[in-house]
Amino acid sequence: GTEKDDAAESNSDRFPVLDQSERCNHFLVELIRGIIKYPMQRGGFQLRKLFAHTIKEAQSRRDAQNVGSSTYEEMQRVTDCVRLVSRNWGTGNRRACKNVLRVILGQQPTPSKNQEPLFPDEDKPTLTIVERNTEVSPSVPAKASELSAKRQHSDRTSGDVAISTAMSLVATQSKSEPMFFEADSKFLQLTALESLVLSVLVSQGVPVWTEQWDGLLFSEDQKLDSSQGLGCEFATTWFGLGLVVMTAAQIWQSAASDRLERFRKEPRKHPNPEQKKSFLEHDVNLKTTALSQAKDYADDPRKLAKKCIMLLHAVKKTMGHVDSKPLTAKKKNSLNKTEHGLGPRVLIWSMKNIGKWAKSLELVDAAGHPLAHSAADFIPQDDDIKTNTSLSVAALMDKKRSRAVFGQIAQQSRLRSIYQKHGVEKMVELVKKADKALTKNQETWEERPPWWRENSESSDQPHHCLEADMLEGLLHRGFGAFSEIFSHENFRRILEADDDDSTNAIPTKGVAQKRINQLTRELNFLDELDEAARLVSNRVKRFESGKQVERKVSPTATVQIGIRDFFKSSAKVEAAATGKRDHNVIDVESDLEEKSNEKEGRGHKRESWPVGL
Repeated sequence: GTEKDDAAESNSDRFPVLDQSERCNHFLVELIRGIIKYPMQRGGFQLRKLFAHTIKEAQSRRDAQNVGSSTYEEMQRVTDCVRLVSRNWGTGNRRACKNVLRVILGQQPTPSKNQEPLFPDEDKPTLTIVERNTEVSPSVPAKASELSAKRQHSDRTSGDVAISTAMSLVATQSKSEPMFFEADSKFLQLTALESLVLSVLVSQGVPVWTEQWDGLLFSEDQKLDSSQGLGCEFATTWFGLGLVVMTAAQIWQSAASDRLERFRKEPRKHPNPEQKKSFLEHDVNLKTTALSQAKDYADDPRKLAKKCIMLLHAVKKTMGHVDSKPLTAKKKNSLNKTEHGLGPRVLIWSMKNIGKWAKSLELVDAAGHPLAHSAADFIPQDDDIKTNTSLSVAALMDKKRSRAVFGQIAQQSRLRSIYQKHGVEKMVELVKKADKALTKNQETWEERPPWWRENSESSDQPHHCLEADMLEGLLHRGFGAFSEIFSHENFRRILEADDDDSTNAIPTKGVAQKRINQLTRELNFLDELDEAARLVSNRVKRFESGKQVERKVSPTATVQIGIRDFFKSSAKVEAAATGKRDHNVIDVESDLEEKSNEKEGRGHKRESWPVGL
């Protein structure tokens, strides 16, 4: 009809049209046609994969063109349009989404019967550009606002900031409405429970895999023995981690309920009370479901371990590549500053640690690769899902946020493994060596409080001892209770002797994290040297023991014979060994020597030997 033609003409510049005469575009055309034919009432894993393959193919066709050319720009527009359809597929107006794809294939859009828009709204904020609202009030000076934001972030670690931003991004995107899983694979979409689990892991780290790994899957709280290392008191179990997750879920749910109750008492203070109430009710339902799931995981430590390991592999897959090539001195100094001062080696160790857990828990595929899954991989994309709040998105993790979360978990896990291996006494010396290495590299802790700096020259409590106490307290309490570390006797004695307001001088976890990362990096380097020396020593011992076995003389052996004896008869060899001479044997060698001497003028009278006939 004319309405349809007018709409197509009005959107001719809005959406691109694929050149179907180009043979290289045929596969992309078939993928788009497959989405158009896909039933509007269905969703699920197959559709998400279809969208992902379509976007990937469009990007491949774009990259095959010259940058800046018209074909390059057209393929970029096709990629953006497919992403637009993917984002808006779950909004309900799927006919409008298919109309975009129809225009791309040169077809006429199909009008809606309910006077719905012919195409989805392009003005909807995309996931790639929306961030936390950081607008500055006109009455607040810019410098003061920047200082306030910096102070706020200094109270939180990089992992906490990443998870908080990922969760606030969902609220911004959904406009206080539930957001359900989409097919776009660029982001790692997490449920409320998965967000909570990552929050606990960035505070505590992952249990360190050992040969006695099954001892860390306790069904009840038991004490670990020295089989987990000299510092077995630093080891954690999946059972204990489950209790922490359940406790955090209870606090989370209680806080959400309190916010809803406070709003019900004074609803008029909000400009849109009905929308705010709906959002708070949804938040309570979401966190109540997370609490129920957390209790299930607390009752089954093995199930919790599998969930955490698969989730961490999904985070690792999202964060991208970690440089593991051998380092030159110049490249090592530059890489030491990456990952918030942690460097790449600690992350590589963490990958190996969770890889061992995946193998022990049988979370590998047929090729032996660890399984990397989150709840989004098992949730179908149907309309029925929108009534289940436990299956809605709670956080969106991109590459940068995933790297921050994985790095902090790696730092805590690696630090725990080193303390668990060496024990407290040796760790004081290792921290001293690490501190000297950092000083040599001119990596100083500039944010160190004044009382800490002044106390560094004290003989009874030197600087490295305070750092060792801080690391030890961090493993016992985690980043979640970082301020409690300074209630230790060594810190309390120094703070009480300080005349200034010592409470404000206590470093926050955000300020201390950079120094903790630097120390963990150097401790990892020292432990790798120690491990290499141990392997070399064991190899030398095996080599020496092998030589001793070879040197053992057989009981039947007498005197070691030389190579010349192999040219004599057996009787001659026996005679040489016993010292007796058999007169029935011709000494061919002596005869040849005498003839040679006669030719040189140095011959002697030849002895006649009787020959037995």
